[in-house]
Parts: sequence; structure tokens; C-alpha cells
Amino acid sequence: MGLLIEVWSTSSAGYKAVKLGPDNLDAVAAWCGGNVKGIKRPPEHRVIDFYDQNQSEQRAECGDWLVRSPAGEFFVYRNEAMFFTAYSRTGV
Repeated sequence: MGLLIEVWSTSSAGYKAVKLGPDNLDAVAAWCGGNVKGIKRPPEHRVIDFYDQNQSEQRAECGDWLVRSPAGEFFVYRNEAMFFTAYSRTGV
């Protein structure tokens, strides 16, 4: 199954976002340049570690939203309500 990356926007620019789940860990890790950690754990407890634009290590867990800005920067939203407050879907 392919990774569904959707286009979301704020008031000023288009962002790409995907919700991390047990079924898309490898595809999301490839998309953000990260690595799946915890491979001995059940898939729903695995995480993705990646480096942000400041070379700080970031972690995304199942249920988090990963967002890529037009400049290629990645952000993690753990709180779904905050994600939906900040972004609205504009396409795929």
C-alpha cells in the first residue's frame, strides 16, 4: 500500500502532512529521513526518530501528525486538536 501524503494549509502556505500509524511506519520514516525504533516492540509502540532543520533529534509516535513545510522542515504534532486548529485539508 502506498503512503497517502495529504496537502494541508495554514492561511499562507501549503504543507504536507501524514498521521503516523502502525501500518505506515517505514514509509513515513523514508519520507522524513528518519529511522523506525523499537522493532522488537509491537508496531503500535514503535517510534520514528529523525533530525529537524536545527539538527535536533525529534521523535514521532503512532497517532502523531508529521508535517512538512514548503521549505522542507518537519514538525511533529502530538495533539490532534492543535493540528486541526492550525491546518485545513486542501488536497492530496
